[in-house]
Amino acid sequence: MPLIDDEGNLFGIVNVVDALVVVVLIIIIVAGIALVSGIDEGGDDSALETETRYATIDLGQQPVHVIDQLEAGDVGTIHDSDETMTVTDVHVSPAVQNHTSNTNLPTEADDTFPHATIRIEVEGEPLEEGADPIQVSDWPFRPGTGEWEFDIGGSVLKGEIVAIDEEGPSLPVEETQVLLEGNVSESTATEIDEGDSMQIGSHSVATITSVQITPTNRSDHRAHVGVELLTLDRDGEPTFGGQTVTLDRQLQLAMGSYDLDGKVAERSNGPVEREENTTIAEVTLENVSPHVADTLEEGVSETYRDETLATVTAVERESAEVVVESTDGNVYLREHPQYEDVTLTVELRTHERENGTHFRGERLVVGKHIFLDFDTVFVEGEITETE
Repeated sequence: MPLIDDEGNLFGIVNVVDALVVVVLIIIIVAGIALVSGIDEGGDDSALETETRYATIDLGQQPVHVIDQLEAGDVGTIHDSDETMTVTDVHVSPAVQNHTSNTNLPTEADDTFPHATIRIEVEGEPLEEGADPIQVSDWPFRPGTGEWEFDIGGSVLKGEIVAIDEEGPSLPVEETQVLLEGNVSESTATEIDEGDSMQIGSHSVATITSVQITPTNRSDHRAHVGVELLTLDRDGEPTFGGQTVTLDRQLQLAMGSYDLDGKVAERSNGPVEREENTTIAEVTLENVSPHVADTLEEGVSETYRDETLATVTAVERESAEVVVESTDGNVYLREHPQYEDVTLTVELRTHERENGTHFRGERLVVGKHIFLDFDTVFVEGEITETE
């Protein structure tokens, strides 16, 4: 029997055209089943799978007008790609000296170019199962991959990835209490007050919580100022201006009408207050003129900003000694006809530190000279005894 007869039937039974249609249908059905099976079983066409990550981006120094435009909810793109990202949090702090992450910006500390950090939400393909890093725009998106560019609100911002996590839209911001210690001018001493704050654009980044100022002489003043800093936690340490807040670190705060410059003497998560104490000291003044000696009496005190710093509790006076040379060349020790040596017993308001007792920010030790300003008279003497 011929394969196809004169009437076009296959084996004399099925029409060839009908057979071809059936064969095509079978091929389509089998291919469809294979495709569905491949998707269901493999489910691992990973190029189609994305996951959400939250990344902390250090933008370094940025102009204030740019920072003021940054806020949670801003949507942008990762530069030179179609990959979108959303800003979920913003942290601002003052610039720091020699911050050079953005080479096109000033390296000096400059209030017009503060330090900015943002938290963003971004999607990408996971690089490893259960790992934080993802692939965005064909590049690994994780710390240590250099600078990235972000188009946000019409600005192109460069930044480095500090951290990336599977959860957490908020930055790890906390309030860190520090005690700043430093010298201030007389004008600053009169202006500084509790509640003063440092503003960077619309952001409040530091607030004064306590003020203790003592004069070091009649023109300079020593300030101990409690400040609440809005810090960013990085590796378990609070950072401010991109640097860790450590003891002895110098901070420069622009408080509006005055600048506060001091080193961190103490740091705490709660209110920082110096431990006050009272110390009795003997202070010896040499060669004091009579009119000055007459003003030094029990009860005389030094006050500043309505706080008593020192009070005289006892006074001892004796003639000062003077070295004289006779006409025959001999040297003699004689009482001065007018000047006196005065020993004051003084009750001082002091503060305790790890290295000892301090008065006006300086360690109180025998042999050290201090000054006392009793309003009508200003004297300087040597500490000869403390108790």
